[in-house]
Amino acid sequence: MCQDSSWEPLTCASIFFSRDVLFRHFESPEEGTRNVVAECVGKLALVHPQTLLPKLQENLTSGSAFVRSTVVTALKYTISDQPQPIDGLLHSCIGEFLATIGDPDLVCCSEMMAVCRFIAA
Repeated sequence: MCQDSSWEPLTCASIFFSRDVLFRHFESPEEGTRNVVAECVGKLALVHPQTLLPKLQENLTSGSAFVRSTVVTALKYTISDQPQPIDGLLHSCIGEFLATIGDPDLVCCSEMMAVCRFIAA
């Protein structure tokens, strides 16, 4: 839900619409499409984490390896060296994301390793 009173209703509607459109492309067979979608979702999560982070978490258990790897890639775009509103929310659920390092799909696993390298850099 869009509960921040500083957000105009149209802006909240735009976030939900954008989220829904983007999430439909999580399972695209094209890696480039999934990468662009992941970046957009990750950046959008920085703007409205309470709406998008739970949706990302929910998709960590998808039966589709494409969806899981896109979620992990999106995580990379939520991480910044500057404090962000998403930080507290991420702190409480980062373990769920890190667990994908043991994903049976090698693409998902390697995406998580890339995220870890990005964080460490």
